[in-house]
Amino acid sequence: MTDRPIRLLLVDDQDLVRLGLRRILRRRDGFDVVGECSDGDEVTAAVAESTPDVVLMDIRMPRMTGLEALAALRERGEQARVVMLTAKGRDSDVARGLALGADAYLTKPFATADLVQRMRALPQLADVASDLQNQGLQAFVQIDRAQASRRSSSVSAAAT
Repeated sequence: MTDRPIRLLLVDDQDLVRLGLRRILRRRDGFDVVGECSDGDEVTAAVAESTPDVVLMDIRMPRMTGLEALAALRERGEQARVVMLTAKGRDSDVARGLALGADAYLTKPFATADLVQRMRALPQLADVASDLQNQGLQAFVQIDRAQASRRSSSVSAAAT
């Protein structure tokens, strides 16, 4: 790990969750909160503007879910690591998020030590993801991303 702090973007529709995360992470050495979003539809612009190393993102948000925002980020080629936050650690959500390119998951509520440990472990997770892709799972990821993209497009079209 370099001496440069890990740049974080916080994404959650609950103001108190973002406030808590900001306070927790600002007190720890090695983290810099560079932006916040209250919904998934704000994420791609915020990532382009603030260039975070890591996006901490809730799954359930009202206008655009974290999974849809994750798919949009990966479609744009964004390389920021993504840690999904969820109140319900459903296996189907976890599997879909990982297939879309999430790097880790945390189920709320979580201990501060768990959050910090996961954030600091992200460089090792990149090596694991690379190994999985080399074992042929990339095709599954691409199929799931295409399905998520179609769903996201139909949601956008319905909203207009």
